[in-house]
Amino acid sequence: MTLLDPRTVGIRGAFNSFNRRRIHLGPDTLADRLFTPALLMDLVLILSGAAVVALSAQFVVPLWPVPSTGQIIGVLLVGYGLGALRGGLALSLYVALGSAGVPVFNQATAGWQHLMGATGGYLVGFVVASILAGLCAARGWDRRFLPAFGSSIVITLVVYTLGVLRLMAVRGYDLLSAVEEGFLPLVLAGVIKDLVVAIIITGAWYIDGRLVRKAAKAPPRPQTDSLRI
Repeated sequence: MTLLDPRTVGIRGAFNSFNRRRIHLGPDTLADRLFTPALLMDLVLILSGAAVVALSAQFVVPLWPVPSTGQIIGVLLVGYGLGALRGGLALSLYVALGSAGVPVFNQATAGWQHLMGATGGYLVGFVVASILAGLCAARGWDRRFLPAFGSSIVITLVVYTLGVLRLMAVRGYDLLSAVEEGFLPLVLAGVIKDLVVAIIITGAWYIDGRLVRKAAKAPPRPQTDSLRI
């Protein structure tokens, strides 16, 4: 048996104490069921959440002035899966990276003009949506289909509302024109996306519950008298 140097023990202890801190508030989310809760894991999940939304942004239907993308699916899944705090940070990171020039927006574009332009309201709405989805998850609404679907529709409407308001401000549209160009073309696709999100997130929770029940029914492993060093 190898004895560790006291300094090594101290460093490990300090790291373990630091790693027990969390970037998360509220009950465990689906991500906490899949991965060991820890500070470093929270950081990885935030980075991964931004990456998920960046990938979903590349699925584009080229409408004008606002293209329809898969982003809302990624945004809602990140919010439900990570919770309000980590989800909000993941989307804030996504928007910040894209605005700084990293090509994470739709069709691998980037630049400050996206945030300051006609689509800026939707980008801000994504951050708000991830936080709202996380708050819904904290209440357990992501575990059953109807609450998850209904929550997703309401959250998506919040995103569209912020987008329409930004269109009015930037392009000088009246409310009717902004709704016709920045809301109505996206509605049907939005409902379909919300349906997909509800199926995925509740399906994941269902599988998790099945695995937990299966583990609870499994017979205990026999104890051995082997010497462990």
